[in-house]
Amino acid sequence: ENKIPLATGSLISAQTIEENLSNDDKRSFEHLLGHALRNTSAVHFISQTFVDVISQVMQKAAAITNGTQPDQSLLKAYGTGSRGNTGYSGPSLEAIKYALSANGNIREKWALIYILTKNRYFDDVMTPLAAQANKTGDMSVLESLGVNGSAVVQRYLDVYATKNVLDPSEKYSNGIIDFAFEPFNSWVRFDFDGPENTWKGVRNSKAGGCGTTDLFSNDPSIFPPLSRYELEYQCNSTHTACKLIWEPGLLCYDIVNTPFAAASASSSSAREIPGYLARADWLGY
Repeated sequence: ENKIPLATGSLISAQTIEENLSNDDKRSFEHLLGHALRNTSAVHFISQTFVDVISQVMQKAAAITNGTQPDQSLLKAYGTGSRGNTGYSGPSLEAIKYALSANGNIREKWALIYILTKNRYFDDVMTPLAAQANKTGDMSVLESLGVNGSAVVQRYLDVYATKNVLDPSEKYSNGIIDFAFEPFNSWVRFDFDGPENTWKGVRNSKAGGCGTTDLFSNDPSIFPPLSRYELEYQCNSTHTACKLIWEPGLLCYDIVNTPFAAASASSSSAREIPGYLARADWLGY
């Protein structure tokens, strides 16, 4: 009930403008729509600002926490990806700085942020500062980084409680496992089992692990085209076309047909709340 937007029990009353399109045409339409949105000045501004701010905060925190130099902190934060990460242009400092610059494409930028959320280096450098601020009540060091000190301390306390108080079996359903984890009102929470068995997670890892895309590096559907650094990293330092080793989520997980909430006379709505798969099937995806 607290998801934003609300996880309503009602399916939409009318089909979308894609109703009569074939699956291939739907895919083409959605790719074109994505390309158009990605090219707007707002998306470019938000993406650049986000990577700038995160990188600056992380570098300042690393310098205070353990004296790490700026370039070294970039390598620790963004140098742990793999060829399976879509858009990742490699662990070299040159490639990382290019991706973070105004010349880097949006795919490269968000690949770096994805890597940072997985290796938890941000937690490594922020936790000591947040712990000290919580102990002393002095937010000046955190605020010197350009962050909201109280919000950072609260997130630190949530993570601490998840690690040290909460039953480990509930860490994904009822906890905050790190600084970047989704809040309780996020729909991403439906990926995992809900607290107190309120719902079952809507995705299962594929047997045998992730598969790789069938795309080649010069496929015209890839927009923007691979940068020089992406191409070198995917194609082993050559600029010739090669098969990509990207592992998209579609080839890593199966979406299972589980409702967001089961039918129950004791709940605010006695009807079942359809899950992701039911909604996708209703829309003809």
